[in-house]
Amino acid sequence: MTVATDPVAELELLVRSRYSLIRIAGAEQSRVGDTIEKLAAAMKLPLFTWTSSKGLRRSGMPNAIYDTTRPEGALAHVEAAGMAALYHFEGLGHALADPALVARLKDAAMLFADRCGAILLSAIEGDFPDSRGILLLGVPGCGKSLCAKAVARDWGLPLLRLDTGALYDKYVGETERHFRTALATADRLSLIVLEIEQAVVSALYDAFSSHGELSTAIILDELSRTHPLSRTMGEQLDALRDWARDRTVPAAGRAAPRARRLSMAR
Repeated sequence: MTVATDPVAELELLVRSRYSLIRIAGAEQSRVGDTIEKLAAAMKLPLFTWTSSKGLRRSGMPNAIYDTTRPEGALAHVEAAGMAALYHFEGLGHALADPALVARLKDAAMLFADRCGAILLSAIEGDFPDSRGILLLGVPGCGKSLCAKAVARDWGLPLLRLDTGALYDKYVGETERHFRTALATADRLSLIVLEIEQAVVSALYDAFSSHGELSTAIILDELSRTHPLSRTMGEQLDALRDWARDRTVPAAGRAAPRARRLSMAR
């Protein structure tokens, strides 16, 4: 059975969850525009729309904002305005080959970390390359593994976990070779959901940023600096537990079967 979804409600959930940069694909531009207008109305936020021909224009206003035809100018306005709003960029994908523009886009999106709003990107035909997958990043303990399991089950794909302990070898260069072999095997098995230890992902970033290769030393260094969420945000978690203590209700529907199994065991 196919369950109908409300795109406006889904987008609102993402925006309120502080997802500040959202890409929308797979729909006609007119439908995307209508959906984002409904989103802005539902959230009571001003809406700005950018196109390469007209620049950045606020919804309901006849003229575009001065000097925003180029994406750099439009993003500069987003940063300078510093307001809670939705910014819809149509057909920006072709310009994202420029690393400087990508950095500017990320800087603008970071402004919405502490205020309501987001930058929404919609693609025209051939504007964005086809996606090959999704990457889940976050601090330890925030639910990435649970999300990966849910995605694998919902999509009907096998879930594989890359065991970093099994890759380690005392001989120089062997750990790196095992890692490359594991990734090549995962690539041959795709489509799959692949769960990789966060420290390994961080080590890959470090190796890439230093223009080097992944090494055992980098992996061990990242493992030593990886701490669970209960340690890095212990006070906040305790406060959340205190807040939820009188606001939660036990799920009696799940507790009853467990009680029956325990009585049978006796």
